Amino acid sequence: MEGRLGAVQALNSMTDDAVSFGRFRFDLRRRELFRDESSVRLGGRALDVMHALAAAKGDVVSKTDLLARVWPGMAVGENNLQVQISLLRKTLQEDTSGESYLVTVPGRGYRLVGLDTLAQGPALPDKPSIAVLPFENRSDDPGQDYFADGIVEDIITALCRIRWLFVIARNSSFSYKNRVVDIKQVGRELGVRYVLEGGVRKDTQRVRITAQLVDAASGMHLWADHFDSGIVSPKAWLAQSRGSWSRPRSSAPSASPPTALTPTTTFCAQWRAHIE
Repeated sequence: MEGRLGAVQALNSMTDDAVSFGRFRFDLRRRELFRDESSVRLGGRALDVMHALAAAKGDVVSKTDLLARVWPGMAVGENNLQVQISLLRKTLQEDTSGESYLVTVPGRGYRLVGLDTLAQGPALPDKPSIAVLPFENRSDDPGQDYFADGIVEDIITALCRIRWLFVIARNSSFSYKNRVVDIKQVGRELGVRYVLEGGVRKDTQRVRITAQLVDAASGMHLWADHFDSGIVSPKAWLAQSRGSWSRPRSSAPSASPPTALTPTTTFCAQWRAHIE
């Protein structure tokens, strides 16, 4: 049985009986988690949660569904589920990045990311949706990773203030840190239409921020630019374009989908206008 599973995994990386992601594989039939083909010991409740998430194969599983599956017929608080989620999140971490394959989808539930499959992820929300991936640290000092992460966190915070925009949470976006990813796959896994990626180069007196807005459905770059300045807050960088934000004007039903973008040529506001 194990030999047959290994052969199938080499061809497809995922079957009806097993789900693979990174160094991990979960055998749905045996209800067993493997890391580098070594068994990982989990408690009964954690195994129940893991099985439900793996069986969904990248789709979101709501808290209500998890509570019903793991504690059938019992009235338990969400904190019981959170204990198991925290345990699994730590178990499914990558050694290099510290990011987990188990992510929270705000307001919807939990899901596994990075599955070795081309299956479709969650459906797109009914409004513009975006994920801001961790920016690359392009400085000579590896210790500046924290600065690049701070840039991304401030961008996510600023975008979350736009009520009509669906923004993926920081923990979900950062599951892709230090990983070579395909933007189309990111869009499928997180259920977003647009992805913002970029890099930060910082020295003692200057900082350059570059960013690219990508259509996750087609992989096409919609906009790219850079910003050079002295050491300033990323919030100040974003605030420069605030006065130029505008929602797209209405158009004929056949002209574009509801989440279509209307570009503008305003410097530094371009990528913001693309999602408004």
